[in-house]
Amino acid sequence: MADRADPTAPLPFTQKLAIGSFSGSIGALVGTPAELALVRMGADSQRPLDTRRNYKHAIDCIVRVAKEEGVTTLWRGAIPTVARAAAMNAGLLGVTSESKEQMVKIWGMDPRALDTIFLASFHASFWANAAAMPFDVVKSRIQTMAGSEYSGMVDCAR
Repeated sequence: MADRADPTAPLPFTQKLAIGSFSGSIGALVGTPAELALVRMGADSQRPLDTRRNYKHAIDCIVRVAKEEGVTTLWRGAIPTVARAAAMNAGLLGVTSESKEQMVKIWGMDPRALDTIFLASFHASFWANAAAMPFDVVKSRIQTMAGSEYSGMVDCAR
């Protein structure tokens, strides 16, 4: 483990992943109602005309969901949304930081140079998307379901 008495010592990769995961989780939990509105509004055009919700805008969607289905419905899909954000941010933040550190250590690249930042970000985006994709599919299916089609995240994933 890195010596935390030295503030310039790099964090271990596991801590970078944990910090990215935690920050993504908090942001996703707070943003779940907006995410639900985005997913529902996008999926509304795919529904039969007689079952469309015809939301005017995101605020209308959030207000109507709260009134018609209950305030807690705004957090439908919160668990897979948080899991997706945790995986995505661990990949983006943790892997970007570690990649830059390794490129500097192994290849002697400048950590502030555009090519280093680009390569580290490119590498991290692959892993972030690969980690988040399964959660994204589950999240979207749960948020667009009518009623109780799935009993939860695991049921939906199956």
